[in-house]
Order: sequence, then structure tokens, then C-alpha cells
Amino acid sequence: MPPREVLLHAVLVGVVLALVVVVVAGPRAGGLVLAADLLLAGVLRLVLPVRVVGALAVRSRAFDVVVALALALACAGLAWVVPTGG
Repeated sequence: MPPREVLLHAVLVGVVLALVVVVVAGPRAGGLVLAADLLLAGVLRLVLPVRVVGALAVRSRAFDVVVALALALACAGLAWVVPTGG
């Protein structure tokens, strides 16, 4: 795997982990794991140079960070309001 794709694959592993958590522990926990994964992607895009983040760099740094953090906030918010089914 090319070094520029390592972080993208790490984020994708986080998405798969979130899906596993949804099945095992429920949608609230899975949504929070997904939110944490998106938060991590946003922070990595913010602090690392383009040559390191590789495929995580889609647009400008500011745009990528704002979109990732907004999605993380949205996932966390939706995870908190989803009914637990108890």
C-alpha cells in the first residue's frame, strides 16, 4: 500500500469498526465511534502536511477540516437523539 493511502485506510477501518459496534452495542455507540473517526480525520487533516495525509486531502485544508468536523458533530448529535429501544 502506498504511504499516501495509509491514513485513508485507517479512517476506513474506523468506519468498519463503527459498523461492527452498531451491530454489537447498538446505534448510539456506533454513531459515537463514527463521530470519533471523523473527528480524528479532521484533526489529522488539520495538523499533517498534504504529502502525509494523501487521499484525505480533497479540497483546501480549511474546507476539509470544516466538513470533517461538521460531519463528526452531526453524527454525534444524531447518535445522542436516536432511541435506544429499551
